Amino acid sequence: MVDFEDGASTEMIARALLDETERDPGAVEIGYAAGLRVTVGLEVMQALPAGRQASAQLGQDTVFAVTGGPGQSLWPLCANLAAASRGTFYLLDARAMPPESEHALLETVVRDREAAKREVFERIKADKAVPRPRKSRRSSSI
Repeated sequence: MVDFEDGASTEMIARALLDETERDPGAVEIGYAAGLRVTVGLEVMQALPAGRQASAQLGQDTVFAVTGGPGQSLWPLCANLAAASRGTFYLLDARAMPPESEHALLETVVRDREAAKREVFERIKADKAVPRPRKSRRSSSI
């Protein structure tokens, strides 16, 4: 993914994208701002020896900054971290926050998932839309 600052010229964007095709194929996120190219790098580190615990303690004072969008693999991880720590989560996304009227629904999802499902179903009915079950994306092997 290559991101550009607001107001970047189409010529600058085109040149940068062409340059990226000849650069490090391992770079997965690149940003251009104020004439600088910024990317994320990885550092190889020694794994903890068998039987040794990580030194980070997760608790109510732990703060998590979560990015990456609402992918299906992200939410189970966040749920596990929340259950283990009861920490504070900041969910960062490029999209705008939902309107205030949706905040109550989000809180309902946390408190009572089945009630949230019923509320969404009632909203669909009120909009006179026809609710249909979503097809599973999982493939089965027989």
